[in-house]
Amino acid sequence: MRRHSLFETHSIYADAALVGAHANAGDQGFRQKDFRFLIELFSNWMDATLPSSSLDVHNTQILRQLEELTRLGFLRKHLRGRVPRYHLTPHGLLESCRRLVTRDHLGRLEEFYFLYFFVSTYRGRIAALTEGKSMTFTRSLRVELEDVLDPSRLLRNQIELVKREIEKLRARVSEGIAAGELAQNGFASGHPMSAIISAIEKQFPYELNNQKPLSELMTEIPEPVRRWELETGPRVRAERLWAPARALLESYLSTLEALQPKR
Repeated sequence: MRRHSLFETHSIYADAALVGAHANAGDQGFRQKDFRFLIELFSNWMDATLPSSSLDVHNTQILRQLEELTRLGFLRKHLRGRVPRYHLTPHGLLESCRRLVTRDHLGRLEEFYFLYFFVSTYRGRIAALTEGKSMTFTRSLRVELEDVLDPSRLLRNQIELVKREIEKLRARVSEGIAAGELAQNGFASGHPMSAIISAIEKQFPYELNNQKPLSELMTEIPEPVRRWELETGPRVRAERLWAPARALLESYLSTLEALQPKR
């Protein structure tokens, strides 16, 4: 589905606002301004991580999104007087909730806190929507929605994702330091640079090695800088890029684990 860039970049608030607007309006349907307000409200709750106190959403953006969702069958539209009102269809509700919980939050770690709050707090209210007059839900769709809105699974999945990323960073730190030491020992022993490059390429291939082998990459780097890139660069990257990133994720992991229900 093609979506406006704002709704793609900050889709978590838009999807939550869509569900929230439908829930608040009930059988009478929600208005364009209801949807816009909830986007602004939800994003305002997370304003410390945004460029302003809330997302600046224009009415034309809202209208385009609602019209596209209607065209795709996610929404039903009707006029009440001259004002358009919208209802989520069963498919629209399920897909909006599914989009909420299937995104990758490693790019914006704080968004998961909003998601976990929203799902764990409003899960019962969202489930109740399946019994409203404006929506006909089959039993199988109800079961699927309940499964999608499982906060325990949501939290477990995020914890496992973060743990995997921590392990990847731990490996990069370890390999970066080891690659630098290999180069340092090689130069100290008088080995030619080509042999050192070959040894590093074999033992510690970098992640883009298949696109451009280290031996080829080194030919594109000015000769006076090559030794630094082989001997010092890996250690500096490990200390200043990957170790701090790992520490950040380790702290984040602690806050996630603290959200788990006490047994």
